[in-house]
Amino acid sequence: MKQEAEIMQALGCSEAMNLDGGTSLALAKGSRILWGTRRKLTNVLMVYDTKHPAPSSLRLSWKAFQNSERVAERVQE
Repeated sequence: MKQEAEIMQALGCSEAMNLDGGTSLALAKGSRILWGTRRKLTNVLMVYDTKHPAPSSLRLSWKAFQNSERVAERVQE
């Protein structure tokens, strides 16, 4: 995990996560499935970048979520 964190930092990431997909692992790009899963998925992690940005409604909801989390952290302190 430490090596993965160092790699992500070297790539310029300020936040990253490591997920153990096991048989739930699947990978798609656009409309193509590059690696199919062996069972139905209940959660999906989507990645957007500058070439393929997230829809504005999703960006706004993520900002709202981030702000509410920070407020909740301050309240608990």
